[in-house]
Amino acid sequence: MQIRNKETWLLIIIFLALFMSVFAGSDAWAKKKVVCEYCGEGINGQYVLIDGHYFHPVHFKCSNCGTPIGHTTYHKKDGKYFCEKCFDKLFARRCTFCGGVIDQGGIIVGGFNYHEKCYNENIAKRCAVCGEIIFDDFYLDYWGNAYHKKHLDSLHQCRYCGRLISDKTTNGGLVYDDGRYVCNLCRRQAVNDPSTALILLDTALIFLKAEGIDIRAENINFHLVNRDDLINISGQDIEMQEGYTICDETSIGSDIVERRIDIYILGGKPREHFIGDVAHELMHCWLCSNAPKNIASALAEGSCNYASFLALKHLSEPYAGYIISNLNINNDPDYGEGFRRVRKLVENNGVEYWLYHLKQNKDFPSGY
Repeated sequence: MQIRNKETWLLIIIFLALFMSVFAGSDAWAKKKVVCEYCGEGINGQYVLIDGHYFHPVHFKCSNCGTPIGHTTYHKKDGKYFCEKCFDKLFARRCTFCGGVIDQGGIIVGGFNYHEKCYNENIAKRCAVCGEIIFDDFYLDYWGNAYHKKHLDSLHQCRYCGRLISDKTTNGGLVYDDGRYVCNLCRRQAVNDPSTALILLDTALIFLKAEGIDIRAENINFHLVNRDDLINISGQDIEMQEGYTICDETSIGSDIVERRIDIYILGGKPREHFIGDVAHELMHCWLCSNAPKNIASALAEGSCNYASFLALKHLSEPYAGYIISNLNINNDPDYGEGFRRVRKLVENNGVEYWLYHLKQNKDFPSGY
């Protein structure tokens, strides 16, 4: 049969085109049929497409707990997927102070993460004087108080505890007539009367005797003085001078027939400082009675500071520890380095050897 009508031919062509498109669409759908990445079976219904991979919703699981995460919020790390709860538990930044998750922001200090509020209210170093957070360099005293460095220029340090004198740190303070700045914490226990001073003198004698340093007190005259008196007596205007000892001897030939020792101690200092200074001067008395004349200054002052150290060890108050720490860091060649040399000598050989050496020699033994 021949088809001669052009319209008929056109209809046939359109029909064939529609037929082929339906067939091609069926074939394309067959090719688009997806397979679950987890179970390997075809997915006929809903699926989850993750990074080019298909999953049944129940087979897209948290790598940590195995819970299906389907269409819920998830997180990816190192090629693995995690539910929000597990990701927060395993990887989220947490505040070192409260343990909570830091969703955004936060600060890192010393390698630790903090919520800004947690850090500012609980961790941040605050100035002991003004209470503001310290963001830059600061000064830290022995007692753990931190200060903005600017306060070092406007406030005075207490002569006896090293704190900056302020209402917040020391409940204030004052300056003595001799120029010493003393905080009210130290003034509460300041030694100003002779009777208390004599009691502390006896205390220092007992402490030293317990350490093997026996000092006879009957020839010692004790004086509690102010700074002007100390300057006049010593002939020295040394700002940090706290005491002075004078040893006068009367001789007939080579024999000493009379010895008078006077100890002068500056008043107005806390009792721990007082005991330490008295022990120092008492060791000068021992040297006057037992050691050769004109021994090396480093050996003499180092030994006297070591006696102070021995007495202070008997006190449990924090002030004693503070004074000892200053002895250890003192950079003076006699009072600081001399003390450390004597301490090494005693630690290696004992107190008896040290005292015996002082009786026989004017300087340190070799190696010290």
